[in-house]
Amino acid sequence: PYLFDTQYSFDSSLFFYNRERDDFDEGRQGGTFGFGQRFGDVWSGRIGFRAEKVDISDVDVNAPTDISSVEGESLITSIGATLTRSTVDSRLNPSKGSVASVGLWQIGAMGGDYEFTKLTFEFSKFWTVDEDFMGRKTTLAFKSKLGYILQDDEAPIFERFFAGGHRSFRGFKYRGVGPYGTKIGGGDTDESIGGDWMFLVGLEYSIPVYQESVRWVFFTDTGTVQDDFGFDEYRVSIGTGLRLQVPFLGQAPFAFDFAIPVLKQDKDDEEIFSFDIALPF
Repeated sequence: PYLFDTQYSFDSSLFFYNRERDDFDEGRQGGTFGFGQRFGDVWSGRIGFRAEKVDISDVDVNAPTDISSVEGESLITSIGATLTRSTVDSRLNPSKGSVASVGLWQIGAMGGDYEFTKLTFEFSKFWTVDEDFMGRKTTLAFKSKLGYILQDDEAPIFERFFAGGHRSFRGFKYRGVGPYGTKIGGGDTDESIGGDWMFLVGLEYSIPVYQESVRWVFFTDTGTVQDDFGFDEYRVSIGTGLRLQVPFLGQAPFAFDFAIPVLKQDKDDEEIFSFDIALPF
């Protein structure tokens, strides 16, 4: 984070993986690198570069046309910039302050098979509601995430926005929220194909139960993923859960949540129970 003991940072990654989905397999291999700079104690910026090869294979005959149309290998490149402002008092267990981040990514800036512009915005705010005589804090967290692809029908399915799962929308399975595709010969499917517009907002109330190791939370997740800007297909879920912190397994607590959708769309894929690492943002 402090390259040569300066306020500049450098990061890089190489990756290779293959995911076997219901209607197709998705393989990716590539890398990223970026340079960043801090501007005082609150602001920071980063410029990043990405190049990867995406291989869509073993496409089912009943898969949506959005999948079959990108079967084979594709090259994705991008150049992007993010600007972040953070005033939280802790990276893993914040009790006050906020984090805001805005990003702009140009896919195809260094060549490749696709060209479009992606905008993202995230904002999280944390409050201390109460503090007991042992110093344990009851907190309230507000979290939001927005994403928008400026060009219509230019982004392939593997570059669109999805929602569902513990880290985005509890009460629904991974990628269980969003527009659904149609078959080559006609007819609808229950396969989510992602959208060009994403809007997610949630609240979480966290109460200490035992020391700092166990917390009880109540939450609501709301939002939508759609083809175009709008709120016509809005969803809402409510739930409760536990946060369990095990010191020798790391500082981030484990999350065990039960959530029930109270507003959903017909083909959404529900998931009542989920568990994951409880990252604050």
